[in-house]
Amino acid sequence: MFSLIMLEGTEEEGGEVSEEKKEEPRVSLFLSVILVLLLIVFIIFAGLILYKYYAQVQPLSPVEYDLQRWEAAVKRNPKDASAHMYLAWTHQQNKDYDKAEEEYKKALELSDSLDDARYQLGMVLVLQNKIPQAIAEFEFLVEKNQNNALSWYQLGIIRYDQEKYKEALVDFKNALRVEPTWANIHREIGKTYEAIGENEQAIEEYKAALQFLPDDTESIEGLKRLGAEE
Repeated sequence: MFSLIMLEGTEEEGGEVSEEKKEEPRVSLFLSVILVLLLIVFIIFAGLILYKYYAQVQPLSPVEYDLQRWEAAVKRNPKDASAHMYLAWTHQQNKDYDKAEEEYKKALELSDSLDDARYQLGMVLVLQNKIPQAIAEFEFLVEKNQNNALSWYQLGIIRYDQEKYKEALVDFKNALRVEPTWANIHREIGKTYEAIGENEQAIEEYKAALQFLPDDTESIEGLKRLGAEE
């Protein structure tokens, strides 16, 4: 009788151990899934921290550096015309022409004597195809200073593109009067003469351009077109 009870007890205990062993794989699987999820969360969190750190230590490009520098300067002193001008120039280099135009105009409102700002405003207006406004800026500059070769040259380029060739010639020749060795001016005069059919004078100007800039492709091609290759 005692032996039978002991045997029955052993069987019951053995049965309980068997059930516990069946539960162990389920618990281990659950813990494994939790650990994997925690590991994924840790990796994502660590990646975000590294990304933020890397973004902070990334060196700024020269344009970004200048942009931050001049924006800070304008913020410190909104009446500093030069700061507005340099901020405009930075926007211009970044091809943000709307902002460049805005800042150049602010600079000129504060100081009408900044001829460089006005010239660059004219260039920005050309890039935005605001041609009448650009002409007004360049004309203002040449009226102020008849020896402003750059502004005469830009007026010539605009009027050539408008097919106002006689006006373009006047502008280019005014530029040439100030800068007689500037190859670009000779070339543009040559193109203008060619456009109105005065080929001999065009050839003369193309050759003059090549004296100062021997590799000028447009002048070489112009001479080829007119059958006057050097």
